[in-house]
Amino acid sequence: MNFSFLVRADSLKVISALSRISKEVEDSLQVLAGGTNFIYPSSDPGGQAVATQMQLDIRKASVAITNGTSGIRETSVAVDGISEILLILTRMKEIAATGANSLLRPEQRSALATEFGLLGSEADRIAASAEFNRFTVLSNSRELYVQVGLQGDPTQNTILVPRTLATLESVGLRTVAGGLTVSITGLTTDAAVQASYDAQQPIKDAMRSLEDRKNSLLGANSRLEMAVNQMTEARAIYQKTLDNIKSPDYAYELARNVRAQILSDITTAVLAQANLDRARVLQLLQPPTNFSDKR
Repeated sequence: MNFSFLVRADSLKVISALSRISKEVEDSLQVLAGGTNFIYPSSDPGGQAVATQMQLDIRKASVAITNGTSGIRETSVAVDGISEILLILTRMKEIAATGANSLLRPEQRSALATEFGLLGSEADRIAASAEFNRFTVLSNSRELYVQVGLQGDPTQNTILVPRTLATLESVGLRTVAGGLTVSITGLTTDAAVQASYDAQQPIKDAMRSLEDRKNSLLGANSRLEMAVNQMTEARAIYQKTLDNIKSPDYAYELARNVRAQILSDITTAVLAQANLDRARVLQLLQPPTNFSDKR
């Protein structure tokens, strides 16, 4: 005789529940192991959209910080160069003041004139050689725009760094032909004294002009430093927000995992008991092994 058993609806529910619980255990373990809530593309679409925007903002902020840091270094090179040129002009002014002394002997005046000319050449050499990233910063009149914001609007997120000229020609101490416009020499002692006296004011004016240009660079440098600091703080906030969105609640996940494990054990035990009961029923339906046909 053949027997058939119908699977009860309750058994199907138990099997379905076990499948869901197993999936919950697997998901919880993946979250704990991966350290992120986004284990599937469908996990929290809204949170993933915010996380994507935060990642984009972090990258933009990093680029802005890099740009601003480069601008700070460029202005620092320019400021240092102008400072050196100002020291040279200070020495040239001292020489001119010394030359305005009629007690100097010819050889002394000649030595001063030689130093005066060499200092002028050195000032121009510094102006021509001051570079950052292969761009001259004291002999080029082009302006520099530094992107330091998250958006591309130049009026809101760009800082202008003036390409400051610091050559002697730019401050009126050298002609286009290359000669100095001031001198401390003359055909006579009186002429040399007068030339030395007359050279002092143009040098002072040139120094004042360079100080103004240096201050403009320092202002741009300060703005860049503030922008970099602001972007650094913003990036830290974006990163913290991203971490909060992506990072799981470990206490919750552990509790969820333990709960799911317990439910899984209980459900498995129920199925095992059901299987055991079925085995017992089948055993009862088997004919005894010592049965004999008595007539």
